Amino acid sequence: LNKDASLSGLEVNFSISIPAEKLFTELNDVLTNLMTHDFQTYLNFLYRIDLSEQKLRSIPETEPKQIAKIVTVLILKREWQKVAFRNKSQ
Repeated sequence: LNKDASLSGLEVNFSISIPAEKLFTELNDVLTNLMTHDFQTYLNFLYRIDLSEQKLRSIPETEPKQIAKIVTVLILKREWQKVAFRNKSQ
């Protein structure tokens, strides 16, 4: 997650030993901020993470905080898939 954030131009650093709930909250806050203040970086981040365009389009249009919660879950699932795939292929 840190690598994808860095490559997207984000200056965030999530602790490796962060509890899942805190990671969710911190990532959600970052996404909410990006959606409202730096939408291009938000899009770059989603592209870098390689979220399915179909999943993104299926998110109902609502307020940014609700969208950010849904996208946070999608990002964490995608990052977990990447890690699982890397571990399986090693």
